[in-house]
Amino acid sequence: MSSAAFTYGNILLLYCIFNKDKSTPTPQTQSDDNKNENLDRDGYLPDYVMGRINVCIETFNVIMNSKPDKLHTSIVIISKDDYVKEIKEKMIAGGISEQYLEYDNKSKTIESVFNSILTRITKLTNPPCIYFIGSVWQKDIFNSVVTSKLKEYEVFFEGALDNRPFDVVQNEK
Repeated sequence: MSSAAFTYGNILLLYCIFNKDKSTPTPQTQSDDNKNENLDRDGYLPDYVMGRINVCIETFNVIMNSKPDKLHTSIVIISKDDYVKEIKEKMIAGGISEQYLEYDNKSKTIESVFNSILTRITKLTNPPCIYFIGSVWQKDIFNSVVTSKLKEYEVFFEGALDNRPFDVVQNEK
């Protein structure tokens, strides 16, 4: 951690950048039971992104029920503009007030997300605790970036399951 005596506040980084691909279920390939569950204005949010959203909601609820600095919490949704509205609606439906939500549509990689946050927190006497929420396979990238750039800060990884085929995940890396 930095020279600060303690952290103050919490930032949850919800990484929802994804590429539509043919291996991701579309509304036409989903069963009738959950056909409309993941629809948005462009057709859907993939299950693995929904998993990240659910992990974020769970993490947020734990913070709100257990940390004294809970009122200084924000969730940064990292996504393309096309999906921010749907992600925001899912977060609100999960019980998160819009006052906690922020948006980052400029970051394109995990490293650029952390560069942006680092710029934001570097000058704070007591920086916030950072939670990165992504797919479990992103842990290696997370470790590399945190080890090189954020080793002085309190940073945690929260991983959601991602059931896509190995080759699809490797291409996304």
